[in-house]
Amino acid sequence: MSSTISLVWLSLLVFVTILTTLVITARRQSRLRREHQQAGLQSIAAMLETMRFIQKHRGLTSNQLSTNNNLDKEIQHKRECVNSEIHSIEETFHRIPFFKQTSWEKLTEGWESLSCHWRELEPLENITAHCHLIKLILQSLPILAAQTRINCSAVDHHLHYLLNSAPQLLEQIGQFRSLSVHALSVNNNEVELIERVVALGDTINQELIGLNSSATMSTYSHQALAETMSKVSRALTLDDEKPPLIDDVYRQTSLVIDELLANIRHQLLNISRSHNPS
Repeated sequence: MSSTISLVWLSLLVFVTILTTLVITARRQSRLRREHQQAGLQSIAAMLETMRFIQKHRGLTSNQLSTNNNLDKEIQHKRECVNSEIHSIEETFHRIPFFKQTSWEKLTEGWESLSCHWRELEPLENITAHCHLIKLILQSLPILAAQTRINCSAVDHHLHYLLNSAPQLLEQIGQFRSLSVHALSVNNNEVELIERVVALGDTINQELIGLNSSATMSTYSHQALAETMSKVSRALTLDDEKPPLIDDVYRQTSLVIDELLANIRHQLLNISRSHNPS
């Protein structure tokens, strides 16, 4: 009888030990998963900030190449901002596989080369080279999400917007800024360039209208951007239309980009904090 009771207690102890181990393991895995997701969201926010600085570098260098304005001080500052972001990303997120892969190396080496040699390019070549780097950043976002187990499928509409639609919209506005500055700065624009600027403005406006409740931009900023894009389109397509000032176009589009990106990053970091394992 005594041995039977002992066996029962031993079996119960083994069961409780196994159950406790499973619970501890599950909690640990859940905590690690939240840590991975938190790091992923933070790294995506950092990549978007890097993209913003590269966009500004593109706009400033395109402005200088197209107008001969001396913007060396501002351009150098943006170069330093990008370099600082890259260094911070590599220091903070080195455990994420992407930042040890050739895709990241290709991006950083491409930036280093372009930031040193952009003066050797024609304005449109310079814009295209910057666009290529930004495309690499946009392509990295779903990779970072996958590697850190972030579900950015269309099921989660808000997160899908923040990681897909919103960054694409940011880049469309950034491209419009650079192409508009160039187109307004030169005479005898090619029809292809004019059509590209006008089409890009139309696409951006439709995207903004379609955002509805997902919008991360104030109505005032949307209206101001729409008005700026309309002025640029009219100036490029109508002979008697007075063109807007290049500095005004650059300033207005930059304000919108900064506001949109700040809101996107704020929401990503808020989601990240909700994944805080503590």
